[in-house]
Amino acid sequence: MADTVERTSGAKNRKDRRKSLQVKNEGKRKRGPKKEDKKRKRTDSSEKDAGEKPAKSPKALRIETAQEAKKLWEKLRNRKEKDKGSDTELVAKIIDVLRDDLNGFSHRHDTARIVQWVLKCGNREQRSEVVQGLLPHVLSLSSDRYGRHVVMSALTKGRATRGEVLAIYERFRGNVYSMCKNNLSAEVLDQFYQMNTTSAQRRELCLELLHGKEGKLLSSFRQKKTTASSLEEVIAEAGPEFGKVLYDGTKAILIGFAEKESTVRLQIVHDVLHHFLIYACEHDREGAAEMAALYAPVAIHLVHTKNGAASFVACLKLLDAKNRKKLIKSVQEDIRKISEDSYGHLTIMALYEHVDDTKLLQKAVLKPHIGKSDSEELTTLLHRYASLPLLNLLAPHEGRYFNPANYAFIWTGETKSVKDDGKRRQELADFAIPLLIESVQKNVLELLCDPAGSKIFLELVVKDSPLIEELWKTEIMTKVADALTTELEPSEGGEESSGTPQILDSAAAVRTAKYLIALTKDESYSLGDLIHARMKGNLDRLQNGKSDLILKQMSKIEGSKYYKEALRAMEN
Repeated sequence: MADTVERTSGAKNRKDRRKSLQVKNEGKRKRGPKKEDKKRKRTDSSEKDAGEKPAKSPKALRIETAQEAKKLWEKLRNRKEKDKGSDTELVAKIIDVLRDDLNGFSHRHDTARIVQWVLKCGNREQRSEVVQGLLPHVLSLSSDRYGRHVVMSALTKGRATRGEVLAIYERFRGNVYSMCKNNLSAEVLDQFYQMNTTSAQRRELCLELLHGKEGKLLSSFRQKKTTASSLEEVIAEAGPEFGKVLYDGTKAILIGFAEKESTVRLQIVHDVLHHFLIYACEHDREGAAEMAALYAPVAIHLVHTKNGAASFVACLKLLDAKNRKKLIKSVQEDIRKISEDSYGHLTIMALYEHVDDTKLLQKAVLKPHIGKSDSEELTTLLHRYASLPLLNLLAPHEGRYFNPANYAFIWTGETKSVKDDGKRRQELADFAIPLLIESVQKNVLELLCDPAGSKIFLELVVKDSPLIEELWKTEIMTKVADALTTELEPSEGGEESSGTPQILDSAAAVRTAKYLIALTKDESYSLGDLIHARMKGNLDRLQNGKSDLILKQMSKIEGSKYYKEALRAMEN
């Protein structure tokens, strides 16, 4: 019985296999004709459309458009001076070519430059058309490798209207924190913040960054429409519950920024750091010291803005000796460049005011600041800003040179310095004076006639220091007297020389001579006595030009050898 069942099941299986093979073969036979049909259809369609071109892909169209724009751009770049009137026509053609995908072409490495040239060479209407076309995409462009250059070109002074700048501001507003975190968009934001915003807009963007990730607090703060302009005022507005959250959030943001040097360079970060340090120095000095230690290794990036320099000084006061060395290491490679900056020179002055390790300062800061060659030394002494830290060593906190409103923040406030201020300053001055003496000896007239150099010259000559010999002062005063009187002497024909000597054309030289006459009146190297000796009773010759001011000063020195003669000359 079992054998019978097995035979019947095997027969069924064989039948099933045969059926499946038949089905497969039929399928193959069916597919064969289909392939032939496809070939036949393909040949029919090719014969039918033999005279028509196939449609171009979007990529091919973009490449073709870019090539056409490049040809027009080459004409624009290579035009001659006399053909510059055709700029408007060429720019109009370029705009027509790029108009359909202006945003896409602004992201490409080759056509992005063409868009920049359109913004540079186009007229007001053409520039506005391009800017309006890019406005919806300004955030994505700002974070693009090539697009950011287009945005920065649009923000260049005069290329975007005030309304367009305001529209860009509205798009940046609310995205400040995310833009700061991106290296590319941070550069765009920094240019916009420095060059295109009003003080109210800068305040708004700065306060937005102070709120950081606390979006709800920011929106509620904006709804109140307050005039708070500092972290302390913002925290007071937030109240005790949210004030702590806001402070901790700002602190966390600044800690994150300290890790990226590209972010530390931003002026808006300098402003936020300045706000934080002002508040923390009063309410959380330990937290302020921790923040200062984080920014010490990257302090070089703070020196080029007003609030950045103020933050540098605040950090310097908070740091201990170990971290001050890190700060000095950060700046020592660029001391000369920093000293010539309108804000950077404040940081050099602060180093001389607060760092106790004068040996380190002499080697790492003071020597490179003064210069390693004669030409560098002269450049420093003649520079408007680089000369000021040296002047402060010779005449500390002198009101004639340093307005307290601009410099008092360096000299005042709590600091971790332990050495006596006078002793520290004297050690640095003793190192600098021999170098300055040598430079003054070689460049008397250049320094005397320069507004910055004349101040160094004056303070060095009148300074009471054992390093400055009286013989040297006499020699210098003799050179000054000779320079002031040489061309006032009568010529060989008995007539006075025509014209005014160069030194008397200099307001700085005349002003310095007046001070020297007053300050050296009781000295053996009195400038008034030296001038009187050379004029040989002819002080009335000093009535020409600016030298009249010198004669007027001499007439005020009662009891001097030349007092009466100077009075008579003045009456005449």
